[in-house]
Amino acid sequence: MSINQSNLSAPQFGYDFVVATTLQSLNSTMFEFINTANFPVISKYYWTDANNDTVEVDLQTLMNTPQSNTDPSGTAGVDPATVADWDGTGTQPTGMIQIGGSSFACGFKAQVGIPPGFALPGAPNPQNLPVLPNIVSFNQTSMSVIFNLYCSSFQVFQPTWGRRGVGSYLNQSQPSGAAWYLQTVIPINKILDNSNLPKAVQKQLDALDAMGEDFSVQRLFIDLDQPSKATASSIIFGGIQPGSALQTVISEVFTGAYCTTLNASGMPALGYTILPNTPPPLSASLALGTMEIEIVPYAAPSGGGNTLPGLDTFNYLCSQSATLPAANLLTWNWFDTQEEAAQYSGVVAVNRKALAGYFASELTQHVANNCLQPTVSTSTSWPTMYWNFSMAYVTPPPASYPSSGSTILSFSYGSQNSYDDSGTKWPPMLDYHSFDMRSSYSLDVQCEGNTITIVQHLVVYAEVCYMDTCESGNFVDKTITDVYTLSIGQGGNLVVSPPTSTPQDNSEKPDANWFVDLFTSINDIVDWVHNNVSFAATNLTDVPLNTMQQFVFPGGKTFAYADVAFSDTQDLVSHVTYTTPA
Repeated sequence: MSINQSNLSAPQFGYDFVVATTLQSLNSTMFEFINTANFPVISKYYWTDANNDTVEVDLQTLMNTPQSNTDPSGTAGVDPATVADWDGTGTQPTGMIQIGGSSFACGFKAQVGIPPGFALPGAPNPQNLPVLPNIVSFNQTSMSVIFNLYCSSFQVFQPTWGRRGVGSYLNQSQPSGAAWYLQTVIPINKILDNSNLPKAVQKQLDALDAMGEDFSVQRLFIDLDQPSKATASSIIFGGIQPGSALQTVISEVFTGAYCTTLNASGMPALGYTILPNTPPPLSASLALGTMEIEIVPYAAPSGGGNTLPGLDTFNYLCSQSATLPAANLLTWNWFDTQEEAAQYSGVVAVNRKALAGYFASELTQHVANNCLQPTVSTSTSWPTMYWNFSMAYVTPPPASYPSSGSTILSFSYGSQNSYDDSGTKWPPMLDYHSFDMRSSYSLDVQCEGNTITIVQHLVVYAEVCYMDTCESGNFVDKTITDVYTLSIGQGGNLVVSPPTSTPQDNSEKPDANWFVDLFTSINDIVDWVHNNVSFAATNLTDVPLNTMQQFVFPGGKTFAYADVAFSDTQDLVSHVTYTTPA
């Protein structure tokens, strides 16, 4: 399965995490979105001003402005949308006289939605209705997105002027079974470029970002539905017979006055208003600093052409910092078959290094509880000799992050050696004694399949000497191996089972033989060291479950998470489905 091939830590990538959705799921969810979002009906009217320019005017101003031969003239209370279609023959429809005495140029009414008389791609179609083309398609050659904005209703009205006034009047609406659509071609690098957006829209988008909606269909719809990001040559109006009078009028309205107006204001096409969403129940553990979008075409295993365009993926390449590595094309498919892709909307993958960095910050305190610096001392109050020691907690060393293999994170600590003695040993001095101690601790995090294995190893070594007799060993030598099995909650949080724990205790308690002990009593000293250093062993405990259960994938409101596992190169990956269209 291709999800196992995720390798974001490869030198040519380095993205902290990637959110990828298939073309077929993106279109399916976007169709559902525009079918349920209840878009407003937008009415636009244009007239010719005193400079002979075609400019937008609101309906009330158009209807109430007095008619004049020199200034912009109103329609004497007539709404141009209500004047019937007229080919210039026979009796003029009601209101045509008022239109003829005005400066009215053109207008339209439209509502984003599903055109009547069509079936949605992939939806049941018992009536065998024509199926709408995709809303979004990819052009890998030009690195662009083709975006079709469909309307559930569309009406356009425009007078044709002759030498004696209005020669005809076009007033036509989108019929059932015909899809009129505004098509824009937007370069990939423009989709997330919000510099042309009005402040009000940007503010609402910022609110979505704060709620974790960076990857929502709504956010993408807004990004694509921006004429200001397209050029005049990249905007067309389709679904109408080329060369017809209607096509001419539509082109004039949309690529002329309409697009000019929208490019000037930067407002979303057809007056789209951002829908509020409930904040995600859990905050993502990896903060989004910046992202770019990349199209990854499906690569046939045989090396042939792209026979499954529905498996092309729309990839958000994400970094926690303000900079992002170069956007190089990912070298694997996220899905191999349409059957597999039909189960999910896409994939979220977290770079092993980003995950290890998160775990390192969560584990630092636990590691610090086991990093011990011993300090020893010896003294004499004849005829009594003293061995003393203390253990101090120290700041743990920085973590290391292996670039390959199942171990993604390691801590390794070794204390400074602490030594003291009572002075000269030769010639034999009855009060000579010494003390030597050091400690070490390591923690490794290993990831494979759907398990995390944490191995901890704590060692405290000591040597005590009296005259020529020394006893030494690892007074503490303890290993704990904990295996945690992962699953995932619907909000993108890791769910971690209580660990299967395997302790191993190789601690030593050295003993001198009875004859040596008879003269030195060194075993009493060993017992004392053993009893007093044992606290270090009790500090070595299982890593708390919440250390890992606090990790939350990005996109917790946008997606539901189906599973979780590690790829072959230890990226943390999960299949996802869109939760709601918005």
